[in-house]
Amino acid sequence: MPGVKILVMTSATSVIHFETQRANKARWVKQAQLEGHGLADWITDALDQRCHDYNIRGMRQRKDRMAASLAGTKSEIGVCWMSGKQSSGIGPAPEEVKKLRENIQASEGLGITSAQDRCAAMLHTSRRAWQQWERGDRGMHPAFWELVRLKSGSLKLDL
Repeated sequence: MPGVKILVMTSATSVIHFETQRANKARWVKQAQLEGHGLADWITDALDQRCHDYNIRGMRQRKDRMAASLAGTKSEIGVCWMSGKQSSGIGPAPEEVKKLRENIQASEGLGITSAQDRCAAMLHTSRRAWQQWERGDRGMHPAFWELVRLKSGSLKLDL
């Protein structure tokens, strides 16, 4: 039939359509290209990260509330959280990410941007992602944190 478009998709895909200003799209396309992605993949990654960040913030808020309620107890969990150590499943605090970069920056005699590039390269990600982890705009996955600490020598592997 003329004028009728038929879209056939597998069950694993879905279509989202939205409108945005041209300037936004141009900026997103440029950033996607800089990161070596197509626009659809870049947008999907950005949305996935936003959902992940929301969940991480929620976990940190729940952890802080629980730590406050355990203040003065001898609970192992309370002691761990209140001492600033990371419990399993929760990534690093922004201050820890920044401190790691500062240590690499000092040991290799790099500037801030070069040190951020170096740290990002260890995780095969972008400087922008590293900067977001440092600012706390984005939560770093615990596996990435462990990997960058292993690669930088700040964590020794015990076998």
